[in-house]
Amino acid sequence: MSWTIPTDDIDEPLEEGEVMLAVDDTQGDRTTVIADVSNDQAWIAMPYDESHTLSQWR
Repeated sequence: MSWTIPTDDIDEPLEEGEVMLAVDDTQGDRTTVIADVSNDQAWIAMPYDESHTLSQWR
């Protein structure tokens, strides 16, 4: 998976993070969550049925 981040407004270099994917199954409502576990504010969640497989994100 490749991420691009604009760097024009960044004064400090970005640190490497650890990205993980999980499927949350709370009360029968499945959600796909992708998160940088080294940064509490870096995550995205989407309905499981609407998420793509990892190979489709490449």
